[in-house]
Amino acid sequence: MNEDRMDKMKKGIVHSFESLAAVDGEGLRCAVFLAGCPLRCVYCHNPDTWAIGNGVETDPEELARKIARYRPYFGSDGGVTFSGGEPLLQAEFLRQMIPLLAERGIGYVIDTSGGVPLSEEVNASWMWCRRFMTSCASALRCIRKRRLPSL
Repeated sequence: MNEDRMDKMKKGIVHSFESLAAVDGEGLRCAVFLAGCPLRCVYCHNPDTWAIGNGVETDPEELARKIARYRPYFGSDGGVTFSGGEPLLQAEFLRQMIPLLAERGIGYVIDTSGGVPLSEEVNASWMWCRRFMTSCASALRCIRKRRLPSL
């Protein structure tokens, strides 16, 4: 990747990374738990992800390379799930990650509560990510197949 593109990429705050998750979407997948959530759900299974600063600053290209190492285990149904916290709080980071995954033939799920303000950044990123979606299992869990759409 050229240096200009790397300099323009916004880093995300990754709370934790699970290499072979079996319950965060179809098939075996990586689960990336992004830091930060505005909600305080009583039933939350990841309250340690609520604070935006509770994680490690991560470069999108670096994370895409890390995820790609697990691709042989994904089979035809696996991929990566972005969860949290609330992944749409880091919408621009997701907007940068999705094409990097698509270049590597890796499918994705964005596991969101939808409980973030629909700011210009969130809307633009959501619309961008939707370009890569081929189905939507529910309003909260969107799945993308391993090919780029025809533009």
